[in-house]
Amino acid sequence: MDIQQLRYFISVAKKLNFTEAAKEHFVAQSAISQQIKELEKFLGVKLFIRTNRSVRLTAAGKTLLSEAEDIINKTDEAVKKVQLAARGVIGTLKIGFILPMEKVILPDILKDFTCNYPHIDLSLLRLDWGYLNKSLEKDEIDLAFTFDLGFENMS
Repeated sequence: MDIQQLRYFISVAKKLNFTEAAKEHFVAQSAISQQIKELEKFLGVKLFIRTNRSVRLTAAGKTLLSEAEDIINKTDEAVKKVQLAARGVIGTLKIGFILPMEKVILPDILKDFTCNYPHIDLSLLRLDWGYLNKSLEKDEIDLAFTFDLGFENMS
């Protein structure tokens, strides 16, 4: 059983017509029929009652329709999430900061960020200076907020 078979099945089940389902997918009616037969063979059940004039869902077909729609919806959702993650607009951003930052600048920055990137979860970690640097080096955090201590280049 594969995703395309489920898509074909859903089309036939909703239209109750193999020819119309084939048109929807821009394939030959025989291709749809073959995929449905393979799906029925895989499942070991008849999904449709076919006559010369009509197509009806069996009880097993009705059950599969509901499940197949859930599977397709979840698959489509996964594809969208993967594409968003690849573009960097979904996922988790781990932010480390030292104590005073949470009251000074972080609230405004985080508010703006979450408005612009609502699908990115923020993980905030208050750390001391030494552990903040170590966390960056070990890739335990993605970003760190500290203060500029005002030191000039001393070399």
